[in-house]
Amino acid sequence: GGQYFSTQAPPMLFVQGTLDTWNKPAASLQLYNSDSTGGVRYYLNLPGASHFAPYEGTAEPEPVVAKVTVAFLNAYVDGQIGRASRIAALGNSRVSSLVSGGTPPS
Repeated sequence: GGQYFSTQAPPMLFVQGTLDTWNKPAASLQLYNSDSTGGVRYYLNLPGASHFAPYEGTAEPEPVVAKVTVAFLNAYVDGQIGRASRIAALGNSRVSSLVSGGTPPS
């Protein structure tokens, strides 16, 4: 267990801009690292991104965030588990880095 997860946590996708002043990276890192149950988790790090940029318009990093989010939902909500490898392939780009399990970028 842990402070946030007493049983195996559901699959989680953390999307975090390094320049986010509304939801600071430390908050997402704390939640990401709190899972000691071995649950599936991904941390999509967006260097230089603010709070809203990943979700607005069509400029980077929005297309990457959209593709990673859809791949995550396909794998863990729609049950297409065999497609989970696409999450990492899409999340590691010139505007982002993705970590699954382990320790995310600090």
